[in-house]
Formats: sequence, structure tokens, C-alpha cells
Amino acid sequence: LAGRLLPARLTGDILPRGAGGAPVRLLISAHSWLSLIPWAALLIDPGTRLVERAVITQCPVLTCLSGELPPLVTGDALIRLVGSDEKAEIDGRALEDLDIAAERAAWELSPATTGVELSRCDLTNAGALHPQGGSFADALEHRGRWQFLHIAAHGGGRGFSQFLAFPKARLSAARALGLRWPASVLMASCHVGLVRNDRGAEPLSLVMALLTGGAQCVVAGIDSVEDA
Repeated sequence: LAGRLLPARLTGDILPRGAGGAPVRLLISAHSWLSLIPWAALLIDPGTRLVERAVITQCPVLTCLSGELPPLVTGDALIRLVGSDEKAEIDGRALEDLDIAAERAAWELSPATTGVELSRCDLTNAGALHPQGGSFADALEHRGRWQFLHIAAHGGGRGFSQFLAFPKARLSAARALGLRWPASVLMASCHVGLVRNDRGAEPLSLVMALLTGGAQCVVAGIDSVEDA
């Protein structure tokens, strides 16, 4: 497998020279399903694994190599939590209620599982939540104001058809691509972090749309996400 995946110049020239001195620093930007390969465990020759000859760093896309590290989260945050009192649908099918008690507790809200409409909070002064009103698109028109976004909602779809299921509305990756997003985003939603590339093109997803739209750090679920 290593012979198929690693260039011959790497395995035949660069890596052996690292055996007697400092290890080679190797950056791997894996495309599509190659991101699932256990690169460190590849046998580059009988009895020698890649991790024994290289310090391995991985990044999903080369754009991760540019720009500064994400800043500490301060300033204004946007919050939208879909609760058990809100009914969301996917293709006419009612979705199970979400238990957002833990998310509410994180924002020091009363113990319950009822939803939190789009709200704002001053993280710098640890203030209370205040209704923001309008849609994400409306709020994000205020460029540079928001530093953090927290979403809890059902999610689904593939590629740029991935979406967050809000009651009476749906935010797709295609729509998200046209918005300007905060630097840091937390999305407690199924599948919206899942990147698939089955057509030989660049991998597209809701997370990629947010990164393209200005987010520097996105935490999202690549598979089913339990309420806990």
C-alpha cells in the first residue's frame, strides 16, 4: 500500500536519509477517502513503518496552511438551539425531538429542553442571551461583529445539498456559501461535517462552505451525534 500511495523519491531517497539523523517532517494533504488511510502505520520497507522515519502532520486542504491560528473566542456570539418544542421535517418526515438540556446549561439557561431562537451574547462580559430576531442571513450582514456561532439542530444531505433543519426553514451548504461566517463555529448536528468526494471534484460540504465564508475553526459531527 505504501508503494502505491507514497512517491518513490520519498520512500527511496528522503526517508532512508532520515534514519541516521533527525526524522523527516512530512505534511500529508489527503484527498477524499485517502483521509481515512492510517498513514503512520504504512510499511515503507519490511519491518519499518512510516512513523519511524517521519514526523507526520495532516491537513484536509492546503488552505489550512495559510493564515494565523484561530483567535481566542471573545466578543459577540450567535446562538440557535432547536428544542423539543420545535418540529423540524426532512422531506415531509417529522424528526425526533432534540434534547438540548446540556446546551442550555452551557449558556446558563433554565433547565428545560425548549428551543432557543436566534440570540446574541456578549462573551467578553459573560452577559445573558438576548433575542436577535431575523434570520442567519440578516444577522451575518453585520460583518466582523460575530466571533462565535453555536447551533444545535438536525442535519443531513450530501455535498452542497447538506443542510441544517430548522423549523419552517432549511440552511443548505449552497446557501451558506454566500454568507460571511464567524471565526469559530460549533454545530451539534448530524452529518454536516461529513466530507465525501465521489465524483473526482473538490470535496464539498456545509463545513467547507463555512470555511470558505470566513470561519477559521469549525467543529461539526461527521456522523450521527447523540444528544449527550
